[in-house]
Amino acid sequence: MAKHLETCKNCEQQFNASFNFCPHCGQQAKDELTVKVLFYNTISNYFSFDARFFKSFFPLLFRPGYLALKFIEGKRLLYLHPAQMYLFIAVVFFFLFSFVQRNQVRSLDEKLSETLNDTSVIDKIIDERVKDSILKISQLQKQAKDSIARAEIRNTLKNNAFITGFTDKEIDSLVAADDFRKNDITSFDFNTNSVDSLLNIGATEAVIYKEMGMNDDAGYLQRRLYAQALKFYKTRKAEVFCRLFMMLFPLPCFSYCQFLL
Repeated sequence: MAKHLETCKNCEQQFNASFNFCPHCGQQAKDELTVKVLFYNTISNYFSFDARFFKSFFPLLFRPGYLALKFIEGKRLLYLHPAQMYLFIAVVFFFLFSFVQRNQVRSLDEKLSETLNDTSVIDKIIDERVKDSILKISQLQKQAKDSIARAEIRNTLKNNAFITGFTDKEIDSLVAADDFRKNDITSFDFNTNSVDSLLNIGATEAVIYKEMGMNDDAGYLQRRLYAQALKFYKTRKAEVFCRLFMMLFPLPCFSYCQFLL
């Protein structure tokens, strides 16, 4: 009785139709290509580990570059593929870290807020410098009747450029502007709870500036100072730092893992 033969779609060799796998290349004989099979093969290829995992894990920790060197030498079945190892570690790390990230952000934000409310070091370094700079600019603006006052204001702005973010060209244009006297700022205290509420509901910056005390007819300098003050106030929140850390952390992690592997 003649045996019914099938042709393998992979190696094009014939084999008995009763076989579930091709005896020549090992591919499954009746492999239906579905979305489930596609995802299963992809995930299983990258996350199916055997005894090679332990042979690769300890060199990864204690012998940086060892796995990549052995992979280049040709020992590609004795150890896990370096890219496969990196993908597995990255997925596991970010999966586990996502569970504690939100609670850590909330806890850190509360502790940082308590510290900042108690006149912390950050308040003394940032808030006092900002307020002192604005106060001095306000005082100098009222006395800006001649070139000497303008020179003093120019020096003050240059000395505090790291706070205001002004360039030398912007400082010169501000001091020489015709509406120089309109940039008066006499007070910079505002209700932090109201500002926090506006930030939470996604209010526009114009509304927030008005709540902070900026006049409707504010000059260019005053608008810039309030913009910088709001920027400093936002970055004091721990959530901003944590989100920035989570966005940038994969980059050094990716570079560092290349040396480990």
